[in-house]
Amino acid sequence: MVGCVVASGLAAAGPPLTVAPTLGQCGAQFTRIQDAIAAAAPNGTIRVCAGVYDEQLHITKSLTIIAEPDVVIRPSAAAVNGTSLSSGNAFASIIFVENAENVILRGFTVDGVSSPPIACAPRFLGVTYQNAGGEIEDLDIQNIRLANRLNGCQSGTGVLVQSGNGLGSNVTIKRNRISTYQKNGITADGTGTYVSILKNRVTGLGPTTGAAQNGIQIGFGSTGKIEHNTISENQWSPCVSTTECAAFATGILVVQSDDVIVRNNASHSNQVNIFSDGERTTIERNLVLDAVVFDGIQIQGSHAKVEENTIARADEAGVNVLGDYPVVRFNRFLDCPIGILESAPVVGAIFDPNVFIDVDQNIVVVGNADAAPATVGARKEAIRPNNPAAPSPDM
Repeated sequence: MVGCVVASGLAAAGPPLTVAPTLGQCGAQFTRIQDAIAAAAPNGTIRVCAGVYDEQLHITKSLTIIAEPDVVIRPSAAAVNGTSLSSGNAFASIIFVENAENVILRGFTVDGVSSPPIACAPRFLGVTYQNAGGEIEDLDIQNIRLANRLNGCQSGTGVLVQSGNGLGSNVTIKRNRISTYQKNGITADGTGTYVSILKNRVTGLGPTTGAAQNGIQIGFGSTGKIEHNTISENQWSPCVSTTECAAFATGILVVQSDDVIVRNNASHSNQVNIFSDGERTTIERNLVLDAVVFDGIQIQGSHAKVEENTIARADEAGVNVLGDYPVVRFNRFLDCPIGILESAPVVGAIFDPNVFIDVDQNIVVVGNADAAPATVGARKEAIRPNNPAAPSPDM
């Protein structure tokens, strides 16, 4: 007999319900998780015993669903079960939570290997929260991607949290392992969305000619904090140099969102490890390594604070600044062609103090008469503003 994780729901919700591949195993009353969801009282708890479950889940009430080790949700087909609140595009999500105040998911493997859509539409998603709150913890989310012939489609995101219609979402995404996604690892979208993205490991495909990837994206009016994550291997192969690059992949992407905190992460081996065009972005105490083609950190929004980071081995610059009133100080730059690159004239910049070790040029300011003409001339094409990987407002 296979043992089960023991958990207790709120007293008012009654005893936990149990799911297993066979009735009676672990004392199970259900063989399908969705049937237990339908039967559970609000604020109830569902325990899931080890096994592979061929189903999609739709959750519209507060629940706690806890899996023991070796629980895999792997649908053989993913049907359309929702639409984007920002675009109206249809999506097929393996787990879809909507209009529920507190849904806690813990311990599953979510695997899309058997169920990708056969065209660019519908969008393919792993776990989706819409106008909902709760926690996504200790999940292994993998293979949220289409067939190789469709690898250029802007589809395939591990986790999407989205708000719309004047409502909101507040979700903690913690200690998950997200890999083999096609477009984004984690996406927060829309005004009213707040996410706490903590201690996750998000790993892209490495060099790919398909969709340009983003490891973690907060965008389009959403906000939150990104802390203690490891993000790597988001690289778009057609971007081969600073002069031959229509778009680049990012580790962390903040786009059209303000007051986002990016702290204590390790972001490495992405084309831009951390990118922000939002206002008042805080980027501090991160380990930023091995940016491929471009920059460790690129700032296009105003009033950014970039402090106490360690930035090493960026192909272009450690920090590339294009927004006004940046504060870039107390950072350590190691083994970069340029430490701080001011790609366009900005006002109110503070670039001191910082530590530069084995950096060819500590600070390069475009248009500065004191800069060596060869330095500025050699980089006129490289230091133009570039476009990050297409963000996904309509996931």
